[in-house]
Amino acid sequence: MSDDINLEIIDVIRFERDRMAYDTRGRDFSVISLRLRGCGEFTYNNEITYASPTKCIYIPSNINYYQKGNNEEIICVHFKSDKNIFEKIISFDINHLQMKEYFLVLNDLWTKKKPGYIFKCKSILYDVLYSLYKTLNEGSTPNAQQLISASVEYMQTDCCKWDFSLSRAISLSNMSEAYFRRIFKTVYKMTPTKYIQILKISYAKTLLQNGAYSVCQISQMCGFTEEKYFYTIFKKITGQTPNKWKNTN
Repeated sequence: MSDDINLEIIDVIRFERDRMAYDTRGRDFSVISLRLRGCGEFTYNNEITYASPTKCIYIPSNINYYQKGNNEEIICVHFKSDKNIFEKIISFDINHLQMKEYFLVLNDLWTKKKPGYIFKCKSILYDVLYSLYKTLNEGSTPNAQQLISASVEYMQTDCCKWDFSLSRAISLSNMSEAYFRRIFKTVYKMTPTKYIQILKISYAKTLLQNGAYSVCQISQMCGFTEEKYFYTIFKKITGQTPNKWKNTN
């Protein structure tokens, strides 16, 4: 890949879809996508690439491929570049929280289209590409992420369920709890407990913005056994109470 690349963002889209399967042919733009939930797979040249919330997917322009997915919420960036970045569909193991922040900000900027938004969007896209390129070329980082990817995916999909168990999550990586925690902190720069709390509060924000639920209901839907503890964690992470955050967002 050349380091000298000019980008033109065509669109940034956030959407949901249920079970689907179809062919995609010859699009004249490349795509980078992140799943907020759900899973999918892409078949290109008889090779299958899997997609999940722990991975970021790159699809080059002008290729024909088959894709299918299930219960997905996706943010994707359509863009053109004057040089090839990667030659095939690639699934990158990522720091989900960092990459999710990139994509959420991109989507927000693109939707609101305030003056100068295109410059910031391009800057973030370059940051995303740098992160993916770094992951591809630094073998130790993706290996560490892959070791715990099953646990992280379980956290992301099930952390709000009443029967969620951190011990169960750790067991999916087939390693001791101490070793898991050490690897997790190296990759995500936080403890597993804090990561789970951030995931829960992220979901709580979505429910607050929806406006259909009370704070008590949201507390229960996010897997908190006590509303008071939900308030404590929400304020610790956001700096605001749930009601104040809702009124300002």
